[in-house]
Amino acid sequence: MKRPNNITSGRRMLKCRSKSMYALLVTILVLQLCLLFMVNNNNKHLEQLNKLEGNEYIIDEKGYKPSKPKVNEHSDVKHGVGLRDGLKDSTTPSSESETTAIYLQAEKVNISDEEINSFPLTLDTKLKFLRHLEPVLFSTDLGPESDSVCPIPQVPPPSGLCRNVKWKCNFSPTFVYHDRENRKLFVNCSGNFRVNFIDREESEVPNQNGKFTKDPEWNVYHGPQTIDFDSQYADIECKMEENGRVVSSPHNYRTQFLPNNKSTDQKILFKKTKSEESDWEPLSILSISLDSLSRAHFHRKCGIPKTAKFIRKLFYAPKFDNATDASDQPSHQAFLFNRVNSISGITAMNLYPLYAGEYFSRIDEEERVLRHALVKPVDEWLWQYANKRGYLTSYGIDTGNGLMGTRTTCKECTNRPGALPHFEHLWVARENTPIGTTRNTEVLSGLCEGDSMLHDYVINYTREFLDYDFPAKWAAFDLNAQHRAEHESINQVDDSIVQFLKTVTENHRNLVIFVFGDHGQIYEGEAGKHLGSHLEVLLPFLSIIVPRHVIKSHPEWELNLLLNSRRYVVFYDLHKTMKSLLHYPNLHDVRGHLHNASFNLFTDIIPRNRSCASAGIPSWSCACNMPQVLPSNVWTDVHYGYVSNAIQEINNKHSKATLDERNPGKKATPTTCKDINLENITNIIAYRHGENPKGEEMNQYKITFTAYEGPSTWQLMVDSQGGIINSIKQLSRYQKYDFCQDPRVSIEFCICNQFPPGTP
Repeated sequence: MKRPNNITSGRRMLKCRSKSMYALLVTILVLQLCLLFMVNNNNKHLEQLNKLEGNEYIIDEKGYKPSKPKVNEHSDVKHGVGLRDGLKDSTTPSSESETTAIYLQAEKVNISDEEINSFPLTLDTKLKFLRHLEPVLFSTDLGPESDSVCPIPQVPPPSGLCRNVKWKCNFSPTFVYHDRENRKLFVNCSGNFRVNFIDREESEVPNQNGKFTKDPEWNVYHGPQTIDFDSQYADIECKMEENGRVVSSPHNYRTQFLPNNKSTDQKILFKKTKSEESDWEPLSILSISLDSLSRAHFHRKCGIPKTAKFIRKLFYAPKFDNATDASDQPSHQAFLFNRVNSISGITAMNLYPLYAGEYFSRIDEEERVLRHALVKPVDEWLWQYANKRGYLTSYGIDTGNGLMGTRTTCKECTNRPGALPHFEHLWVARENTPIGTTRNTEVLSGLCEGDSMLHDYVINYTREFLDYDFPAKWAAFDLNAQHRAEHESINQVDDSIVQFLKTVTENHRNLVIFVFGDHGQIYEGEAGKHLGSHLEVLLPFLSIIVPRHVIKSHPEWELNLLLNSRRYVVFYDLHKTMKSLLHYPNLHDVRGHLHNASFNLFTDIIPRNRSCASAGIPSWSCACNMPQVLPSNVWTDVHYGYVSNAIQEINNKHSKATLDERNPGKKATPTTCKDINLENITNIIAYRHGENPKGEEMNQYKITFTAYEGPSTWQLMVDSQGGIINSIKQLSRYQKYDFCQDPRVSIEFCICNQFPPGTP
């Protein structure tokens, strides 16, 4: 065997090693270049997101508008260039970035005019379009880029807006177990217990007992025992004893849906509608109002991040169209909207346009508060329209009172959940009570009713209503957790809402869901002076979740919804849209009252140049007027004069002359309401809305001021042209005056007691 030449072998090894080292050096160099490119590209992406510059393309009626609905011929669309892909989600608040979104930025993707105009869109183009829109729809920015002429300034929120909070209901032990399938209650109470099956729904006028609720009728049992549950409401009180002495009497409450005889009448109307409209394919509708939830706050980590994550998954539903396993295909697709403008921060001023298609004025609002009832006549409520077409209808409110903070129930609804005694049993006084801390996280009671969260009662009822075997249902419910001053309060509904949405989208393939805030919320405490606080009030959240089979059958609607997602939207549009869906697939057959400035978000493309005035939004509530905080050194006697006039108007509401006028021929008794006096002006926001014929600037001023009496905090909206007062409302919580209120005066304007400084 020939001995190997060591020199030759060594040269070969050296040559081989040299090649390996060379390859390694090349690899390192390529990696460095790639890293440099990624950093540079990311910096450019951030610059582009900040500049929000877009590519223009023209909307063409050919192809994707076969039914030729209303389109403004000047409605050119400008799209931004930002895109995020491959995003990571987080659903727990972080002290490092407490108000940021739960989404991370990624590389941008552009989409050309030609691609958008090549209708119908290919799947690849559709996904590019979704990624193109995602940064400005899933954003905590107050003013993300839009396709409208409604500019919103970029205003970062103040620091410390949200805390790390957990929620728990532990004021009452759980001793009742509800068998929903068999409608039984197992009461694990060792002694005597009693049950009232008459719910706490209020009436507009006192009953024979002089109260607004019926007297409870208590049935006494000895436990432990299983009892029948044949009503929609049960209040179970257990007498807990020690050594023969009652030490506590905790309550558990249980609610459930029960069908009634109105179902038979609605079946007759349903068959009649079906016989007259043979191609009608009834969709069920669900309307979820999350009181005081702004669009920006929805996406924050202290908003409802689990729900946001689920809705984002539905936003990308087309991505799963080609999935081999049908179970991987979402049944619904979510659409979001980033330029919804509410009217003020008052619930009724926004739910009236939504459910009646009508404006609710300042005078209407004062009457609502004074009478604790909805007295403004309407042409037709949306649920009445649904009733006529043979729908079952339901409307629930978690706090137990009637519609829009009154004693007026949804009288025309075929079904209503049992009302809970949130105020009657003083659970309202325990809202968000601190319980303790866990790992640097504050634990609060939340809005509890007995052993459960308040919102769970109405959610469970609505789920059972939707499960009821009937082909057409319209349901709505209002949750009021975010109506609290604490900005993270909405977080307590997150787990329940996301689970509810997952369940109903899986079980009801013909259900369209509207999830929205009626308005936003002002920031708590000193942060309320922040400009963002005033903007958030006017910019509520909105998402519409639509069955995929509806979208696949009408791809033009999908494109319209995506185009409208960055257009200027108002609640009149939601009224028309929701009403038209009751005629699916013939949305243009909608009849009855419709606001003359409204658009259908499915069949119409909202003009890019739509203004507040053209949409029916008063200038004093227009979010597009680029508000500015006026520093105190420019406040003048004119501004103080506006406040003086407002205080005079407040005091006039309980003056002897006013009360005499309301009771002609009778001598008015003295009032408990006190005159208020100015303590300080704390904030002035100017909203510019044009120039008068003389070229003078016209402004709406939002002035926040405090009064010694109460003490109380007030907000005034006044027009600089003539000093016309458009709105006055008390920002401090005025329900605390319920015990001393003069019934002749709206409780909001009756300061009848003096509380310690700092009282909310």
